[in-house]
Amino acid sequence: MKRSIPGRIVGAAWWFFTLILISSYTANLAAFLTMDRMTSSIQNADDLANQREIKYGTVESGTSKVTIVLIWKSIRDIILISKKLSVVLE
Repeated sequence: MKRSIPGRIVGAAWWFFTLILISSYTANLAAFLTMDRMTSSIQNADDLANQREIKYGTVESGTSKVTIVLIWKSIRDIILISKKLSVVLE
């Protein structure tokens, strides 16, 4: 039995689609079955700061460190100004 080139292309596309579909199903099933086991005791920033299991931080020369330093300086300045204003208003 002779098979045409377009027939082979359609057959190959069908098997490739089937392979992708089965792979996606298997990956989603594995993720669903393991999701219940992954529990985190960290619920907020205080929990993260008080734990010792997960390491976190910024890269010394990274932009996130610069951003965090600038934000904390701004917050500190706002707190100092609000304290000065509260003393003046009292």
